[in-house]
Amino acid sequence: MGTSLEVMCELLVGNLESGDRLEALIFSAIYLKWINTGQIPCFEDGGHPRPNRHAEISRLIFRELERIYCMKDTSLQEVLSIRKIHPCLPSFKAEFTASVPLTRIRDVAHWGDIPHDLKLQIKHTIQNKLHRNAGPEDLVATEAMLARITRNPEEYSEAFVEQFKIIHQELKDFSMLGNLTEQLESIKESFDDRSLSALTLFLECKERLDNLEESKDALDKSIDLLLKTAQSLNTLREVIVKGLESSLRNDVPDAAIAMRQKWRLCEIGLEDYSFLLLSRFLNALEVVGGAQQLKENAESKNVSSWNGPLGSLFVGIRQLGLSGWKPEECTAIGNELLA
Repeated sequence: MGTSLEVMCELLVGNLESGDRLEALIFSAIYLKWINTGQIPCFEDGGHPRPNRHAEISRLIFRELERIYCMKDTSLQEVLSIRKIHPCLPSFKAEFTASVPLTRIRDVAHWGDIPHDLKLQIKHTIQNKLHRNAGPEDLVATEAMLARITRNPEEYSEAFVEQFKIIHQELKDFSMLGNLTEQLESIKESFDDRSLSALTLFLECKERLDNLEESKDALDKSIDLLLKTAQSLNTLREVIVKGLESSLRNDVPDAAIAMRQKWRLCEIGLEDYSFLLLSRFLNALEVVGGAQQLKENAESKNVSSWNGPLGSLFVGIRQLGLSGWKPEECTAIGNELLA
């Protein structure tokens, strides 16, 4: 993956005229998506770039993408392309930009109480590949190995299994593949009190929604909870978008850039989750009668049943604005809905 990122870096960082920018961003987004989904495998090329090189290049690309994102002449198409690239970039936290990152796999490959053939398999299928040309397939190989060593609980020592689970989590962090809850928890420390209350409310709503049982009685509850979760998501995403409004200064510390990457991915993750919530809300609404039931309620002057659908429409419009699509118009439409 290192060579792929180097090509992208040359393409995107400092060498673009505004007329070429959109094409370069689109091609980069497609190329990285193919790599991350395994459509283009990452092979060793004879070099020996450690994962810290990937992280350093990723930081350069991220800075440039954020610079373009915050420019006044950046088009909506360019913003959309940038938002597709961000989730494909590896993390550049301090632990991954260290001179010798991800060393735990080396210790595990020489673990004393595991069979020799397992040591060789870990060394040749994970360790060597990871240290020479890390890519998304390394996480896949690690997940397969983790499944193997946990299949029979007593087969391998608890300490060995625990260390391998940590390796798996480190690779997930490096690839930025944590779920939304994990991503949000990782930025908790950077929130002020107001932001923290918005985060707490959303996570509480999301947890209740995840644990809601499927039943007829739960259906009515789910409609209300889906809307409440979507509204709390709106509030939280507004907080994060506000924190990302200013462009990066040239002298910003590396730790602050790494935290901004986490914030950006959380913001994009919230956008994706809002689509899921609105889709589930629409499906739940259809189960209780959908548009026909709303029409009949309106004709009988029972307008309270429209509160939920109008509330979800407000959420959807607000999400479009937060994603950069005509934000002033989205705000005006939202105000009209609430009037």
